[in-house]
Amino acid sequence: MAESTGRSSVAVSVFEALETLVGRLPNAFVCDFDHLPDDQSQLPVVAVQTLQEKPSGRPYVDGGSVSRCQIALALRRTGDDAASRIEACELLNSIASALSNATGGGTGTGVDWRIEDHSQPYFSESAAGRSDYRVTLTVTYRTHL
Repeated sequence: MAESTGRSSVAVSVFEALETLVGRLPNAFVCDFDHLPDDQSQLPVVAVQTLQEKPSGRPYVDGGSVSRCQIALALRRTGDDAASRIEACELLNSIASALSNATGGGTGTGVDWRIEDHSQPYFSESAAGRSDYRVTLTVTYRTHL
């Protein structure tokens, strides 16, 4: 299996796990991939963002490989006061922890993945009545034939 195919399968699998987790949240959150809308009517949104063009990894003789890549979970929401920031960081930490307990693969995709670790959530920017928060995750995945 080609490395890019494995990486895209992992991205889809992580995104699907994120959608499931976000769907359980009490507020109506939208889940997206590599996109954070500017329109406040589309907020709040949680997005998976790819941070590495090429993951680091090791190929094996059998054609499989073990690779690591960095992704971010980004939360964009309205509100920029201290209480909103604390709530957003707690929410991202909760999502990242739940995602860390999830694993993917083994269902015919040819890719197994897990979250190795994640950073502490942090405030990244604010503009025009919205605020962005991020947490960085390291995803380790194994492709096999």
